[in-house]
Amino acid sequence: MIQKSAQTGIVPISSTSNQDSASNLSSAQRAYDEIKWMAITYQFRPGERINEVELAKKLNVSRTPVREALSRLVIEGFLTSRQNKGFYRRSLDAEQIMNLYELRCALEQQIVRLVCQRASVEEIRDLENFVKGTREEVEDERRAVELLRLDEEFHIRLAHLTKNNEIVRILEHVNSRIHFVRWIDAKARRAGLENHLALIKLLKKRDAEGCASLIASHISRRHDQIAEIIRNSIIEIYTETPQESLPRSRRE
Repeated sequence: MIQKSAQTGIVPISSTSNQDSASNLSSAQRAYDEIKWMAITYQFRPGERINEVELAKKLNVSRTPVREALSRLVIEGFLTSRQNKGFYRRSLDAEQIMNLYELRCALEQQIVRLVCQRASVEEIRDLENFVKGTREEVEDERRAVELLRLDEEFHIRLAHLTKNNEIVRILEHVNSRIHFVRWIDAKARRAGLENHLALIKLLKKRDAEGCASLIASHISRRHDQIAEIIRNSIIEIYTETPQESLPRSRRE
């Protein structure tokens, strides 16, 4: 708190206050990161009411940062809230997942068009080297989660080549909203790396529409495919331990 002084009118915030403020910020961010990861990986089951008291104890924080984190996650689309009843994990809804896939498809088509215009030869070559370097990481039949991690990293690196940070931010958000269903989808499909190399060939030619077409064929899903992925996701959630399948490789 800023306090008044007889000589200057104010005095600086004390170092103790600064430390307390930083500690509170750190607790709030840590609570948000942890709870968001739990939501992304469906450690809260679809439609499950979230017990704030138990969650605060588990994270060793007060209820205030927990409630703040839960409120943020409602705004971001991971949770829902009901008046006087608390917070709930959003259900896996085929229509909503379909909408998010369509958004990702449209966004990534625009990304590759911009990359064709804006990326340097060196930047595209660096992206190609990244893809070739990932081959060794997945040749030994690694789990689908590793393939998904590498796929997401490729697309974020690609988005950075647009030189538009807002596009990167939106893509990261969409990816986190569909991370779990993409993991389920990845368990049935293993063609990501070859698609990435094919895309890079088109980027080198500055073939914007060819890139957009390839991205659309890679990402697009029909409604029946989404419904099947969700059915498999529900089975996974209720028969497996999602947090063991999806390691936390980075913090949002």
